[in-house]
Amino acid sequence: MKKTILTVFVVMFTLIVANAQKIDGKWKASLESPMGAMELTYTFKTDGEKITGSVTSEFGDMELTNIKVSETEISYDLNVMGNSMTQKGKIEGNVIKISMEMPGGGQGMEMTLKKVE
Repeated sequence: MKKTILTVFVVMFTLIVANAQKIDGKWKASLESPMGAMELTYTFKTDGEKITGSVTSEFGDMELTNIKVSETEISYDLNVMGNSMTQKGKIEGNVIKISMEMPGGGQGMEMTLKKVE
């Protein structure tokens, strides 16, 4: 029984880590804002079970927090000028389709990240 439980745990852990690692690298996106088009570069890195990330724009770098990755989904939080925004996405190979919830319940936005590295 212990061997079966251990085997299931190892398989599940391996799948989680493998799915997290497929987001490793740089991803590019363009976002239309009231100030015009903005180029964004997302960077994700997996170290065992820990996933870190950041997004870089013409305004600087911002850390992504609370990153979670499953087989086909990703979610993380982004602090923009003191407001936490949750972004959720669908992973489809070398593309991630992101939905953003705006602080205060404003209209959300969508964007597509494409893997470049």
